[in-house]
Amino acid sequence: MFPKGHWLVHPDDFLELLDRFPSLYLTFDTRHAHMADSTDRMALEFIEKLSQRIGHVHTSDNFGVEDSHLPVGAGSVDFKPWSGR
Repeated sequence: MFPKGHWLVHPDDFLELLDRFPSLYLTFDTRHAHMADSTDRMALEFIEKLSQRIGHVHTSDNFGVEDSHLPVGAGSVDFKPWSGR
């Protein structure tokens, strides 16, 4: 996700790329998603729309400002809505 470059930011931005390369899978990074949208709505949208194309998950926490690699629960990522999915 590259919010500053306005490229590949939202889940729908990835659809054409994924259609073009059917063997391509995404790495979903919780801290990057949280930096792009500190409400975590976009992260949930990624999971809902692209779950079949997520091949790897990087899980860590942050406060939505910088790319810190905090343990889960040490930042402001709300992981509760993600459980059970």
